[in-house]
Amino acid sequence: MQTFEEHSGSINDLKFNPEDTKSFASADSAYTVKVWSVDSPKSKFTLSGHLGGFFCLDFFKRDGQLYLISGSSDKTAKIWDMLKEECVHTLEHESAVISVLSHANLSVLVTGTDDGAVHVWSATDFRLKTILQLGPGSGVVGFACLMGSGRFAVAHERGVSVIQIPDEEEQSGCSNGSNENSISVTD
Repeated sequence: MQTFEEHSGSINDLKFNPEDTKSFASADSAYTVKVWSVDSPKSKFTLSGHLGGFFCLDFFKRDGQLYLISGSSDKTAKIWDMLKEECVHTLEHESAVISVLSHANLSVLVTGTDDGAVHVWSATDFRLKTILQLGPGSGVVGFACLMGSGRFAVAHERGVSVIQIPDEEEQSGCSNGSNENSISVTD
């Protein structure tokens, strides 16, 4: 149908916009994300701001508005406002962010790093909820969300783990704001 060739680095990930199936985003190793329409070989706009190559991206909605989360070798995940076409928040990590997920059922964002850490963030205020360490040699390589539940699967170098995140009503009983004791992991 169409070839899209504006990237100057290798393309590492791409996702269709869930709000507009004629639009998609692609992330490259040359530190840019391009947003496209399937109707044109020319990109609609470019997002830049990471200091390393992009590994991953995902769309999500917050307060009825569309955002994009991207992960990079610069040890950050960035939140992009798709209306303003700019970065609105940066999530700091200890190593390269190689996988991201906007949970389909819960208002959380999940980031995975090459040192095996899974970070769970609030999608409303971008506050860190918890960090789960899968262990050395367990770099996170991908996520899959189980529709209709608080579960998601984590593919890592040593296997697959399934993680259960309770919904917000279950979490409201946590007095210190930390949810570390309420998240369960199954290998």
